[in-house]
Amino acid sequence: NIKIYYPRFFLIPFKPFTNNLGDISSNAVFDFINKKKIKFDIIHSHFIWKSGYIGNELKSKFKKKFILTTHDLHKTRLLDLINKGAIDIFNNADVIINVAEKYNELLKKEGINTKCVFIPNIVDTNTFCPKKVKKSSKKIIISVGNLIEKKGFEFLIASLNLLRKKRSDFACYIIGGGPLEKKL
Repeated sequence: NIKIYYPRFFLIPFKPFTNNLGDISSNAVFDFINKKKIKFDIIHSHFIWKSGYIGNELKSKFKKKFILTTHDLHKTRLLDLINKGAIDIFNNADVIINVAEKYNELLKKEGINTKCVFIPNIVDTNTFCPKKVKKSSKKIIISVGNLIEKKGFEFLIASLNLLRKKRSDFACYIIGGGPLEKKL
């Protein structure tokens, strides 16, 4: 009963075009929702920028409840977001879910009065538990991310090729998807 969509849009990666990334993204989502005639009751955005920006714009256009979940929020990041205009995103959310209890207090100290709740990131250790595996003498490297140029996976691979000339007691697993998947 879950459908995942990834609305695409054209963006020239130079200023001043990137200055309007939030509006361009939210307009692409808005147009996609209208084109597909998607009906929904709640908007739930993870992260403040740019998902939260899009969620806030959708709330305004569709008059739906807007839930914002924060991740990796610390004072410096919060002040930077507020200085860039994210105060509206926080204040327009109907509820803010924080994955760390300290984020609730941080938001209150900065004058955000939206209802905040703490729901930790959790793992069901009965379902997700380590398998008993034979110990390996190899060092295991795991790199997870979007397979896009700015993440630098090509540099990781080049570095591993250099390392392989000096030692072979390692393995690397790259986990992710994206435009560079076939190239990498």
